[in-house]
Amino acid sequence: MMNHYSKYLTEMVESLTGKEIEEATEMAVQWNKQGVPPEVQAYIARRKSDNILLYVAKEMFKRAGMQLFMLSAWKNEKGKLMVSSHNYNDEIGKGESFFQTLDWQTILPEWEAYTRRQIGEWPKFSGLGRKDNTYTLDMGDDGFPILPDHAKMDSDTWKAVVRAFLNWHYQDCSGKPKDPVPWKEVIPRQDE
Repeated sequence: MMNHYSKYLTEMVESLTGKEIEEATEMAVQWNKQGVPPEVQAYIARRKSDNILLYVAKEMFKRAGMQLFMLSAWKNEKGKLMVSSHNYNDEIGKGESFFQTLDWQTILPEWEAYTRRQIGEWPKFSGLGRKDNTYTLDMGDDGFPILPDHAKMDSDTWKAVVRAFLNWHYQDCSGKPKDPVPWKEVIPRQDE
């Protein structure tokens, strides 16, 4: 298909009217100045990012023998911040899944805090890349997060939901809206 891309692009451009070319040119100038509109960014993040990241992972393994575990953050179509992770090591070469071998979610609070500082709101965990369903932890009318039905989730996703829920409550109680739960201090003291 890529072999015929320029041919079809030329045909498509030649079929445009003068007004359509003018509109496309204005849009290109606007996008170059202001960036891609949020709704287009959300569409690309939702529909294209997984394939792009899989391509990057395959190329880096093929060219450098590199194993990758990637975190991503973006705003969805409703403007909510989404956080996700991507792991293809078990699909590429002879690698093991990072998800299956280690407790990768211990780094999630740090990533959530970082994305909040950069993008400015509480992230909604979107799942584990292409292997799990995307979801959003919604807020109730009372301003508190709502826990979704855990019976329909795998254990890794459920852990992420609980972690996000606990982080939200810690931040609300501590009055520190940018600080995640200090898990390194909490985990050893579970029995207290």
